[in-house]
Amino acid sequence: MKDNLGIFFSSLCIVHCLLVPLLAALGLLGAFTLDIESPVIHFSLLIPVIIFAASSLPASKKKHGSTTPTLLAFLGISLMLITFFMPEEIEVWLMTFAGITVIVAHLLNKHLLIANAGFTAE
Repeated sequence: MKDNLGIFFSSLCIVHCLLVPLLAALGLLGAFTLDIESPVIHFSLLIPVIIFAASSLPASKKKHGSTTPTLLAFLGISLMLITFFMPEEIEVWLMTFAGITVIVAHLLNKHLLIANAGFTAE
């Protein structure tokens, strides 16, 4: 369950990041943009990503023995944090890659839990 929630919130980060350029392309930016680009929204999305990665992946390592999902999530979350300091031209691409990296970490974790000793994914 925690992996599914981690995937969900990482996906929301990607959708949020792609929403601003999409709205700009459609000419729908205006007062709505201020709400979308608010730091409060960024941190509101990032905090659950961190919580579900931290609560799911290290505990699962004890069951399947692989550090790969944890390392991938750490990389993805680190890139998400670095994105705040990058130029806007790079932000969309880097955040999309970071979100996909965290999603892959959770999917790999689920796969490893299922494949090893009949454990069920959390």
